[in-house]
Amino acid sequence: MCITDRILTRPTPDKALMGAAHASSSLAVFVILLCFVPPVAVALVGQYHPALVVLAGFGFVAGALIPDFDNTASTVKSAVGPLGAPVSWLFRATSGVVQRWRTKYDPPAEKVHRGFWHSLLGAAALGVLTWWGTSINTPLGFLGFSTVGSAVGFVLLVYCAHITFAGLSADLLKKLKKHREKHSVLSFIVSVGVVYGLFLVLPGHGVGGLVWLGVAVGLGAVVHILGDALTVQGVPLFAPVVKIRGKRWFDIRFAMFHAHDEGLNRTVNALSVVAIVVSLLVVFLLH
Repeated sequence: MCITDRILTRPTPDKALMGAAHASSSLAVFVILLCFVPPVAVALVGQYHPALVVLAGFGFVAGALIPDFDNTASTVKSAVGPLGAPVSWLFRATSGVVQRWRTKYDPPAEKVHRGFWHSLLGAAALGVLTWWGTSINTPLGFLGFSTVGSAVGFVLLVYCAHITFAGLSADLLKKLKKHREKHSVLSFIVSVGVVYGLFLVLPGHGVGGLVWLGVAVGLGAVVHILGDALTVQGVPLFAPVVKIRGKRWFDIRFAMFHAHDEGLNRTVNALSVVAIVVSLLVVFLLH
């Protein structure tokens, strides 16, 4: 364990839906949206440029894992190596601050996992922050990046790709504990190469050209939150804006599944694969 983990990590008592399930289900939702919901598809990838489809997919799947940075035992925290502990601390700290806006009926603000970053407002904040970072208009002219915003977008997309690969291969990595670090380094190198290659052919990647990345990250986070709303613990979906039964941080659940149940996670993975295959077959047959 690195020094940042020892300083910034504290035990998280509950277990969330596993990373692989969040990654596979979000990829399935992404494919379904592209295939059958034109308005959302346009917001995500515009005119279906191949590079945009792949990069937006990275943003969407990563967005579906990012909310779990507030969980010190999450796949996304492990995926980014030494950055994991400080980023996790930042998510938990900001969530704790926002959760001070509470009533006497709410749980303590220290209970930050499935707190602010597991609300719809938190998902919107992720999308807006991503859009803001990629819209910085300052000229750069370095390594082909015309603005600071485009360079920020490149860095974010590299990590989105890396997080996506980690999420989709999370189950495999459990069986390859001895090779996890090597896999992580290789994944990061591949992410840099893939994203740089796609970025070079990405149409309009200058100022304002990466709005779709904020949309992808924000919608991916919504998918994550709705997935967690199917579990026993639930999520504070409308917090802190809407008070329910006297609480600003009222946990909403649409089902009572146990998040750590391996059968549930395997089922989610299997159904996600089926949804992706069926969606692509339908589109292929119709065209």
